[in-house]
Amino acid sequence: MIASPAREGFGNLWNHVGVNGAAFLSWGCAMDVSRQWAFADAPNLAVVTQVQVLRHGMPVLYVTHDVDDGGWQFLTGEAVDVADSMIVGLEEMVRHDPSLVTLADLPIGWCAWREGRDAEWQRGPR
Repeated sequence: MIASPAREGFGNLWNHVGVNGAAFLSWGCAMDVSRQWAFADAPNLAVVTQVQVLRHGMPVLYVTHDVDDGGWQFLTGEAVDVADSMIVGLEEMVRHDPSLVTLADLPIGWCAWREGRDAEWQRGPR
């Protein structure tokens, strides 16, 4: 049997199918998203984030629910360089930061922000 990081105690591992059917792997926290899904949007909705969030451990401090297309952006709150942008599934963001589930009811055209990883989310129209 092939060793599984999940069985070896390294956290949950789930497979995703990417462009042209190529599989890739993502690491997630222990949250069971399927039982707690609160968003009106599908878990596989494509959303925007930054490399700094998913690869370098920076917290999501600014979230927008865009008025033009209903899309979501999960950002660090600092200036965004297009080269650092990533498109991932909404579910991956919620797995990465379970506090984002509290923003599931954020109206289209609104944004949310917080001062730090453990701070309360503030909300307002964009």
